[in-house]
Amino acid sequence: MELSSVILFMLSKMNGERSRNACLHIIRGKRSGQTLQDVQYFNLKAFFSILPKLNAAIYENELELLVKNRYIMEVDSRLYVTDEGYQRVKAMPPYHFNGWEYRGNDTVFFSRLTLAIQTLSYFKEGIKSFMPIQTDRDIQLFVKGMLRNLPIEDRQFSKQVGRELKMALNESSMSEVQKLLLTSRLTGHGITGRTWEQLAADIGQTTLSIYMDFIEGVHKLLEIVHRESSYPFLRNAAEGTQTSTYLTESAFQTRQLYVKGMTAEEISTARGLKQSTIEDHFVEMAINDETFPLHEFVTLELAEKVVSKVSELGTRRLRVLKQEFGELSYFQLRLILGAKLGGGK
Repeated sequence: MELSSVILFMLSKMNGERSRNACLHIIRGKRSGQTLQDVQYFNLKAFFSILPKLNAAIYENELELLVKNRYIMEVDSRLYVTDEGYQRVKAMPPYHFNGWEYRGNDTVFFSRLTLAIQTLSYFKEGIKSFMPIQTDRDIQLFVKGMLRNLPIEDRQFSKQVGRELKMALNESSMSEVQKLLLTSRLTGHGITGRTWEQLAADIGQTTLSIYMDFIEGVHKLLEIVHRESSYPFLRNAAEGTQTSTYLTESAFQTRQLYVKGMTAEEISTARGLKQSTIEDHFVEMAINDETFPLHEFVTLELAEKVVSKVSELGTRRLRVLKQEFGELSYFQLRLILGAKLGGGK
């Protein structure tokens, strides 16, 4: 899987509507109001936070590659997909990321799983002291609690877990390469997991390419683990990895005060935050809460006119919409776009 292809796909959804780094912010999982809105507006939730540590220089190199290959072009600091680019997008296989649901917790799940598997592997051999594959204290404490009261010294239990993992891998729609990547990263008694560099050399791709394949594979695995009850061991390892609230913590606090009857201005004063920050929180609520009371901020008739204009003009750019609806503030326009065009989970 190539990062440049993922970026090209994302740009085809935005096509000149956002800044050069908008895709980078989504891929990294930036929790700013603008990025969270972009995720919803352009239906890019799948890619949110799939690479939280993506280097900006690598992202720039991928953009340059797309320009060089004439898949995209830059006009007035905005990136547009060319006809050749759209042809390339049409030929792409579908992606199966689910970044919006896991937001970086995919690696937490896999870290827990690797340590749990390693522990079972050693304990069934009667060895209770070994160098843990995961050094993160939170991961270690979680796995310790997860394995408590389980017969981890019983060889039959280890075989049962192995059968569960094998069945989940086969039922998850993972590609053979993704199965290889996930299982090759596991460590056990007498077995050392392969490094990303070793796997990249084995498969003949870059470490970034195989890592993206790996993340997509983990998302496929988590999907089936959360959906079905046949995988109790894996489900325990996945506990808490799915997003429980689609609001940022700060937006959630603003929502609580709003529910109590406070206005945006009163919340701004009470929380000591800028009015613009509180407005970002309201937009976030409008996007994620289908019951958001939009009518308290703008008439629904006017909201529908804005939606129609968006469809007519084929753009959601606020500056353009502001020229059409001078009576509305930018805040009101953002609320309408969020509630009407970016709502729902």
